[in-house]
Parts: sequence; structure tokens; C-alpha cells
Amino acid sequence: MTNLLISEFDVGPLSWVQHEIDQALTRGIEALASFRRPGSDVSALKDARMHVHQAAGAIEMLGFDAVTDLTREIERHLGRLENLAQNELELASDPIERACRKLSIFLGELANGAPLVPLKLYPEYLALLQSGGVEAATPIDLFYPDLSPRAPTIATRATITAHKLPSHLAKQRRLYQTGLLAWLRGDDDGARTMRDAIVGIDEVTTHESLRSFWWTVCALFEAMAERGLERSFGLKQLVGRIDLQIRRVAEGSARAADRLRREVLYYVAVSRSTDPEVHAVQRAFRLASLIPPAEVITADPIGMRHLAREACERLSGVKEAWLNFASGRAEDLDELKQTLIAVHATAAEMKHEALSKLTAALVERLDRMPARLIPEPLAMEFTTALLLAEMAFENYASLSPQFPQQIDAMLSRLDAVGAGRAPPGGSAVTLDELGRRAQERLLIAQVGREIQANLRHMEEVLDTFFRDNNKRAELAALAKDSSQIHGALRILGLDDADRLLAMCDQQIQVYANPGAEVLDDDLELLAESLCGLGFYMDAVEQQRSDCDRVIAPLLARRLGEPPVQAAQETESVESAVALLRADLPRLVEAAQGDTSDFGARDNLKRKLAELKDDAELIGDDHLALQARAASAELDGGGRALASGIDAIAKTAASAPEISGETQRLLDVDSTERDAAFLDVYLVEASHTLAAIGEQHAVLMCNAGDREALRTACRGFHTLKESSRMVGLAELGEIASEVEKIHNLLLEEELPVTTAVVAMIDTAQGSFLGWIEALSSAGRVAPDPGKLYAALRGVEDGLRDAMAAIAAPTIAQSSVTLNDRIDRELTVRTDSVAASEAHESIETMAPVQPIHDKILAGVRDAVDGELLAIFLEEAAELFPAAGGQLRAWRGTPHDQHAPQQLRRTLHTLKGSARMAGALRLGELTHAMESRLLAGDDMAAATPELFEALETDLDFIAYVLDRLLSGETNVALPLLAPRSSVEAGHAGPAGPTYELPKAHVDERAMVVSLGAPVARSRTAPPPTPPNEMAAAITAHPRANGHEVEASAHAMPRERGAAINGQVNETGEVSTVGPRVNGRLHAIKANLLELTSSVTWLRNQVREMEIKAEAQILPCMTPRRDHGGDDDRSDFDCFARFQDLTRSLTEALNGVSTVQQSLLRNLDDVDLAALAQPQEH
Repeated sequence: MTNLLISEFDVGPLSWVQHEIDQALTRGIEALASFRRPGSDVSALKDARMHVHQAAGAIEMLGFDAVTDLTREIERHLGRLENLAQNELELASDPIERACRKLSIFLGELANGAPLVPLKLYPEYLALLQSGGVEAATPIDLFYPDLSPRAPTIATRATITAHKLPSHLAKQRRLYQTGLLAWLRGDDDGARTMRDAIVGIDEVTTHESLRSFWWTVCALFEAMAERGLERSFGLKQLVGRIDLQIRRVAEGSARAADRLRREVLYYVAVSRSTDPEVHAVQRAFRLASLIPPAEVITADPIGMRHLAREACERLSGVKEAWLNFASGRAEDLDELKQTLIAVHATAAEMKHEALSKLTAALVERLDRMPARLIPEPLAMEFTTALLLAEMAFENYASLSPQFPQQIDAMLSRLDAVGAGRAPPGGSAVTLDELGRRAQERLLIAQVGREIQANLRHMEEVLDTFFRDNNKRAELAALAKDSSQIHGALRILGLDDADRLLAMCDQQIQVYANPGAEVLDDDLELLAESLCGLGFYMDAVEQQRSDCDRVIAPLLARRLGEPPVQAAQETESVESAVALLRADLPRLVEAAQGDTSDFGARDNLKRKLAELKDDAELIGDDHLALQARAASAELDGGGRALASGIDAIAKTAASAPEISGETQRLLDVDSTERDAAFLDVYLVEASHTLAAIGEQHAVLMCNAGDREALRTACRGFHTLKESSRMVGLAELGEIASEVEKIHNLLLEEELPVTTAVVAMIDTAQGSFLGWIEALSSAGRVAPDPGKLYAALRGVEDGLRDAMAAIAAPTIAQSSVTLNDRIDRELTVRTDSVAASEAHESIETMAPVQPIHDKILAGVRDAVDGELLAIFLEEAAELFPAAGGQLRAWRGTPHDQHAPQQLRRTLHTLKGSARMAGALRLGELTHAMESRLLAGDDMAAATPELFEALETDLDFIAYVLDRLLSGETNVALPLLAPRSSVEAGHAGPAGPTYELPKAHVDERAMVVSLGAPVARSRTAPPPTPPNEMAAAITAHPRANGHEVEASAHAMPRERGAAINGQVNETGEVSTVGPRVNGRLHAIKANLLELTSSVTWLRNQVREMEIKAEAQILPCMTPRRDHGGDDDRSDFDCFARFQDLTRSLTEALNGVSTVQQSLLRNLDDVDLAALAQPQEH
């Protein structure tokens, strides 16, 4: 018995992109709904077109031809909406929305194991065509069967000489036309006459693909002769095109149009004939699985999903009630009947004939059940029927065509055991077998995951060896991983994979020998073999019947056997039309170049006639009309011949018109920019330059403001990256040079001189001028001479400043430490208690975690590759969100701050959901939702800021767990910040600050992590403000005064001396704790080194995998003489840009880390010298 679920295609690629497609379609529907509102602008429609185009591109890459036809229709109709009136807009947009929703559900069912039956989408496809004014719609547009099966071999074939073949074919065509006329007049024998003519042609046909076509045509005429098909207009057109195909064969062509073959197979699939030949064709091409039942086509998928879920919930309770009733509890009978009646009503509402038959039979047989002592066989069979109904509702969208037969078998068994007979053998609905198969799939999936994990470890070790052939130490340890894989493969019975792995083991053992020679070709074969094993296990987990073909070429290559030749793709009329269309301009040029060359004109005329006939054969009326018009222009010597030929060459016969967005992306070069991207760039650049201008004004007032310098550096970095992204490479390089100067100032902690401030002003002014020119003229030719001169002046000044910096001597360090100790003595001791309160946040009082309600039922579905990219992005977005929140809290009336924070959160949310970190996405969404109060931004209240900071804490917690590899983590129990601070900080004392004259800008601020333990008998310290006043009133003496005072007798009050001694003791007590904190910070920075190294390896691995996956996809097209796909090159180039940006970001992290380590060394040196000063 066949399984309930049928899956005849590889769902792996679909599972990788299905979530992104679904999100793109959802955003497209939302944007379309926004555009439909009165008063909306066209930007919402552009967003909808963009999102649908993204989904369509992903679907096209999957190779779903029929689904691609639907997405093209959706895009075409979206392009029509812009010029429609409001009342027409509602009617035209409804089919688009329904099509997008149905497409999303359809792809979700495919990813869950449903069979690929594109005809389920035909109602939405038909509605789109009718909305566009097309009336001649046909299901064949979405009917794409496998055309590879071949006709059975004929034992005795007719032999005919080559010179008699044309007359024989002409005779058979006349016979066919005779039968065609008779059939059109209503004579069914005409179909048999046409079949006889096709048999006569098939007997002399030698091409296998053409013989397969004639075989299907014979089955079509058998169905017509038995009145298994209605005499529709489409069928009459089909038999007419078959006559054209016979004429082309008689003229010497050996090609058949794919469209014609699909049309013949469609009518064979829907025929009601009982002829054995018709059934043979249906089985060979598996046509029954491609025609969905009528109730599935007409059903509402959204409503059906809700009804099926409701029925499943009821049946889950029915099973327990039935078991109670079967065990003798008759009081459960009424509840059981009511529930089954409700389930039957649901099945009837779903309009599924077989399912309704099963539920009706269950209700009927329950009424005839004995009240007591139900026989065990009857109880078992009834339970089996309940399970079958539950499984049918659960997999409603994936029911196999054999499901009605399964229902009949189940009911016959119920009738037999109810009458006291033995159930019929061989007709059992083996649910146990289905369960066993399900358990087998789970086992294969679990074992497959273990095999894949071991393969990944082997690839990691071998990757290190590939990069450095001297690193052979870990190769011997791979035998353990390999032995585990061998055992799993033998358990699963995968002998070929076991053989291939054994050959890889032998190769690895050879490489483990230090003296073994390593050849690049052998390394490539080893890498391909292990990678092929990974793909093979993916195919095994999906239970694909063709999984052996993944490793068969690798085995053949290792065994020295000739590779199995792949079956050549059958040349079709469509491919011939494409080649001829591309060759027409050359033929026209040859015919018009020399008017005396009549051969060229005759050749062109003959090719146009062939093109017209082929266009009629494939049903492209527009192309046939174009070819006929061009032929007339050629005969009349018209001047429009060249333009007509160009139109034919540029217009695809069956492909839709390329959308404007796609065309702009294809035409973009160094001089023509995509308008949409350019607008975004101009807006962003204007905001960035305005921010740089603000920081320039700050630096003019206070050259020591390092934060302003850092913000200006980030602005030029943004200009660099955004300029490169839109293709303005020259502007990107100029911004890069300015950024380098800023980085040097920040890393070396060099002062901001007047030249630096002037350079920033020059850079900002230059970029403003270039942006204005780009906005007005659409292009710009920057002249950076003035800016480069300013940069050279700054560089010269920086070189002089760096040369003047000498290493500090011990004496200088001692004086500096004395100064620092004097200043530290004036720092308020309350900061120590505040630091203690800050640390005590880790021990917060638990409260009810309201965020857990937000995450109820949300589970992570993390994609490992996407997660690594997301964590890189989150490392920038999360700190940005924190900074924006603090900036907003500092200026509550700033309307720009919350908008910027919302954009950052929205980006973080979208990236998290795309990577599968759904819980983090929900937390970010909740935080983003707090910012809104209806359609406006929420009021800036202290309670709002407290809630937002709590949200950030939870987001940080989940991000930290994701970094450590944990998913689906529970949130910690946190108290509000205000309660923690109130409970732990104690009463707030007075705040004291040092005069700015005593602040050393290069001194590193270190937070003290513990309170100072004062002696209970010690007098209270001198208030810091008094000490500061004393220091201010008595400025430092010069060097001679200091030296003299060193030998003088101190004459101070005893209380003051005691206070200073106590303060010095407190500093000594805090010193070890400061040292401990310094060492902890340094350890964390050193751990960052390993993290950066790991990230570099991940980026390198991404580059290797990209080249291993993208380049092989382009190589087969080159090998077959085809042109490379522009989208493949764009994808590869953008991926290289991504990895390059990641590498630059890692270099920036390394630079910042080294700078921090140098600062920590200086602080560490000062801390070591501190006891000597005391």
C-alpha cells in the first residue's frame, strides 16, 4: 500500500528559503493593503512590487516552472495598479492578494512534505488572467509533468528506405487529415483513423524523444475514440497543432514542442478512458499525482486549514471516549456520537468526498454498535478507522490519490468484523506499517544528524591540513569519527556510501604520514567526496529515490571507471525558436548588406517561414504574427524590416516582460545609478554630513572632545560604505582616506589640532558639494585636490607629533602617579558605594517575568549559517540601540531620537527572525511596540524609559546565550531598575566633582568594584570639597619648592594628618581590588583575541563554501556552451563584498582591542607603582 504522503522532489532548497519567501509575500500583502487605502502614495506599491519580486526570484531559483508562471502574473498585475482608479483598484488588487496568500500556503505545504501539484494554484492563476482581460486561460499553463519517460520498445519495426520516407510521411499525414475531418464532423471513428496514421509514423521514427511523443498521442486518440474526453475547443486546437507537428516531421524536423507534449499529456491525464494504453501512459508519466481532486482545487486553503485543525482536536478526544465505551462504560456513548457527528459535519463542510464517506460510515456504524461486550476485532478495526480519519485531517493537503481506495478497504474490514467474518486479507489499512515508516524516518534523521556532525568535524580538520600541509598531527584522530560513520552507514544499509568513505579513509591515512606527497588534485577529490557524502545523507533523510546518483560519479572516479553519461536534454521546438530568434539579426544584415546576394534573402525568408510555423506549433500567436509581418516586409522591400527583426530577437516567446525594477538592476553601471537606491543614498548622506557638521562645531569649541571625534569618524565610515554600495567607488575611496586620519587620531590618542578641525570642515564641505551635484545632475566627477591637500597637511603634523612623543621615564611616571594620587584623594567616596550598587544588580530580587508571556509558544528555529551573520550584525545594532535610548533619555523632547531607535530595533528584529532567533525577534518586537501609542510615538516618561531599559536587558541576555550556542532559553527573573537602585544604593549623599583644571584627559577611569572597609574607630574623612578647595587655594609649587618641602618638618594639624592617613589607607585597601579588576578586563580582552580568530576562520569558511556552491553552478553552463547567468555573478560579487566588509570590521575590532590593551598596560604600570608612592 502506498503511503498517505507523497514527496517526489527535493525539499532541501525549498526549506532553506521558504521562511524568507513567506516573509516577503507577507510584507508584499501588507504593502499592497497600505496602497489600497485612500490617499496613500505610490511608494507603498513600490514596496509591494519589491517584496513580491524578491519572493519570485527565490522561487525561480528553485526551478518550479509552474509556480514561476504564477509569480510572473502577480508581478505583471502589480505593475498595472499604479494607473487604476480607486474603484478599479479594489477589484484588481483582490486577486493579487488571494494569489499571494495561496502561494504562501502552497509553499508551506510543499516544505512539510506535500506533493508538488501546481494545478492547486489554478483558480488564483485564472482569476489573475481574467482580471487582466485574458479569457483564453487553460490549466496547461500550470501543468509541468516529467517529459523524460520513453515509449516501450517495439519488437518488429517497419523498415523503409530514405528516399521513400517523405512519401510515406505524406501519405500518413493525408490519412491523419481524413480522420481529423471526420472527427470534427462528429464521427468517433475519425479518432481511430488519426491513431492509425500516428502508428504509421511511429513505426519509421528513430528518435526516442519523438517516439515518446507519438506514444502519448496514440493514447490521446484512444481516449477520444472511447469518448473519454469532451469535444472542447481546446481539444480541437490540440489535434490541429498535432497536424502541424506531422508536417514539420515530414519536412525533416526531429523536434517536438514541449508545450505540445504537455498539452497532450494533460488531456490523457484527465481522460476517463479505460484503455490499457491510456493507463500505461498515465502510469509512465505519473499523471494521476499531478491532477488534484476537484474539491482540493475549489477549496479555500485558509478555511480548510482551520476546519482540519478543529476536526483533529475533536478526534483526539474521541479516541479516549471510544476506549472507555469499548471497555464497558456505556455512559460515554452520547458524547462519542455528538463528537463524531460534529466531525462529520466538518468533513462535509470541507467538501472532501472520501473523507466525508469515512466520517459518515463511522457515525452509522457507531449507531449499530452493541451496548456491551464489543468484540475485540471490531473494537480494533473501529480504532484503526478513527486513527485513519485523524491522520487524514492532519495531512489534508498531502493526501495521496489512493486515499479513496484506502477508505473502501477500511470500510470493508469494518463490515466484515461487524458481521463476524474474518477481515479480507491484503486490504488492511496498515496503520502499523505507516507508524513503522514514520519511526524509520525519525531514526534515519537522527542517525543522519550524527553522521553530518562527524563529517563536519572531519572537514574542519582537513581544511586546516589543506591550508598548511605540515599540520598532520590531527589527521590520525579522524579515524574515530570515520569509524562511527562506518557503523551508522552499515546500520542503514548504505553500502555505496560506506565504500566511498573507506576510500577517503585510506587517503587520509596516507596523508598522516609526514613523508607522503600531497597533490592538489587528490585533495580536491577528497574534499568533493566528503562533501558528496553530506549531500547524499541529505537525500537519504528525504528518502529520495535518486539519492545514489549523488555519489555514483565520485565512486566511478575513484575506481577509474568511465563516468556515466548524463542523459542529454531533448532538443525541443522552443529551444530551436530561441536559437533562430537570436540568429535573425545576422541573417538580416547579410541579406541587406549585398542586394545582389539572393541566396541570403532566400535563406532569411526560409528561416522566417520556419519561425512562423514553429511559433504556431508552440501556441505563440504573437511571435507567429511578428514572423508573418517580417516576411511581408521582406517581400515588399520595406524599411521596417530591421526594426521588426529586432523586436522578434528581443522578445521572448513565452517569457514575461522583465519588470522595470529588474531592468534597472541589470542596466546599472558606473554612470547610471538605480534611482531608488540613489535616493536612499542621497538622503542618508545628507543626514550623515549634517551630523558631521555638528561634531565639527563641537570640536571647534572643545578640541579634546574624543566622542565628537569618534562620531565624525563613524560618519565618514558610513559615507564610505554607502558610496561603495551604490557604485560610487571614487567617493568611497575619498571617504576612506578621511576615515583613516580619524582612526589614527583615535588609536594613538593624538590631539586634535587646528589643522585637523580645518580638514574636517573641508571634507564636509567637499562632500556636500558632491552630493548636491549628484542630486541635481544624477552624476558627479569629484575633484578631491583641496581635500587631499588638507589631508597631507594633517598627516605631516601627525608625523611630527608622533616623532616628538618619547617613552616616559621612571621619574616622569612617578610624578604623574603623585599627581593622580593627589587627585584621587579628592574623589568622592560615594562613587565606591555606587559601584557596589551597580554590581549588586546581578543579585536582583525576583518578580513576575511578564516577558515570558510574550514568548509563550515561541520557539527558536536557528539557521547556523545565518545566525553567525546575524550575531555580527547584532554586535553593531544592539550597542547602537542602547546609545540611542540613552540619547533620547537625555533629551526627552527630541522627536528624532525615538524614530532612530525604532528603525534600529526594527532592523534587529528582522535580522533575528531571518536567522531563526524567533524569541529574540519577539522581544525586540515588544520593545519596538512600546515606542508606539496608536499611530504616534509614545510619550517620553520615566516609566517608559524604565521599561525600555528592562527590554534591553532581556535582549542582551538572549543575545549572550545565542553567542554561547544556547537557544530557547528561559528569561531570568529581574526586578525593575528603580527598585534595585532604591534597595541597594542606600541614601544618596552629596555629589562632589573635581575642578576641570585637575582632570587628566589621558588618565583611564576605572570603576571601583567594592566598598571601602573603614575602621570603626577612625574619624570621618575630610570632605572632598574642603580638600579640593585646599588644593585650589594652594597651587602646586615648582620643582625647587617641592624639593625643599621634602626636607622640611611638616606642620599640620593632627586631625588633618589623621584624615589624610585614613584616606591613604582606604586607597591602599582598594588597590588590590583595582588590580583584580584590571586583570579581569585584560583576560576578557585576551579572550576576545580567540573570538576574533574564530570569526576570521568562519569568514574564510564562508568564502570557501560560497565558491564551492556558486562557481560549480556556473561551470556546467559554460561546459554546455551556455551563457553565464547575470544573477549568479551579481550574487557572487555581493557575497565577496560582504566577506570583505566582515574582514574590515574584524580588523577594526582588532585595532580597538590592541588600543585597549596598551591603555591597560599603562594603568597596570601605574597601579604597580602605587604602593611605592604610599
